[in-house]
Amino acid sequence: MGSASVTQQPTCTSNQAIIQAYANDGYCFTQWSDGISVNPRTTTVTENTTLIAIFTAVPSVTVQSNDSTMGSASVTQQTTCTSNQAIIQATATNGYRFVKWSDDNTQNPRTVTVTQNITLTAIFESSSGIENIKDNQISIYPNPVKGQLQVTSYELQEGALYSIFNVAGQMLMQGKLSYETTVINVETLPSGVYFIKAGNSVGKFVKE
Repeated sequence: MGSASVTQQPTCTSNQAIIQAYANDGYCFTQWSDGISVNPRTTTVTENTTLIAIFTAVPSVTVQSNDSTMGSASVTQQTTCTSNQAIIQATATNGYRFVKWSDDNTQNPRTVTVTQNITLTAIFESSSGIENIKDNQISIYPNPVKGQLQVTSYELQEGALYSIFNVAGQMLMQGKLSYETTVINVETLPSGVYFIKAGNSVGKFVKE
């Protein structure tokens, strides 16, 4: 956590010593073992004395993304020995947007008061909503689906990418379209509502 040293020892003409504690990164000097917190410190020595520098860890915040393809999160200002305030920020990639942090706070960038080590996740989702679809170029069958989803594309080139997202905006599957009809195995997906995006088109389906 840190180290301590005597920068000036007592002499025959002076019983004053100077001691100093040095904290490592991520730690703070709290006090000496006799309860005094002055640092560096001048102490009067009348007999052989041992003092211990006491350090504590600085509480910190760690951030992460719910999906690295959708965006990233970073700590732009970490806590210090003199401040328990940290600043965190989420940055969405093109085609996605920041929704909230895992504790439901929507501020971005955001100042966090840190009293203990915490981890926060930035939640992102696709910014291409169903309401924005024009000239849809895909159709889905069957819907609802249990196992094999058939996607028919119109005017999209063979080999165009498709992506499947859940309602939270997490990309769960990705692949390439075949000519006209593509069969996708969605059997492993949990029951729920999903979106498939291909080109500028988005389709919605229900997995039973």
